[in-house]
Amino acid sequence: MHKSIERFPSRHFYGGELMTAPAVNRRSAAPWHSDPCFPPLAVWDLNGCMRNEKGGGICNVDERDLIERCLIHFVNKFGGCE
Repeated sequence: MHKSIERFPSRHFYGGELMTAPAVNRRSAAPWHSDPCFPPLAVWDLNGCMRNEKGGGICNVDERDLIERCLIHFVNKFGGCE
């Protein structure tokens, strides 16, 4: 797991003993990690409201819209799936 993802559980649950595997540390960073929208770990706090959808599903419109904008930005900057 990426070092920045490992850091939290290591500090809070394992007394700093959890370590990233050496092979992971040798990997080069993903090209999109240089973009502020796509770090190895991101948490966004959205105060969107849930709404019931047709067919019984539930949707958080603000969350959906954020993910859509992120995906569009990603594809425009880094390309889509081949």
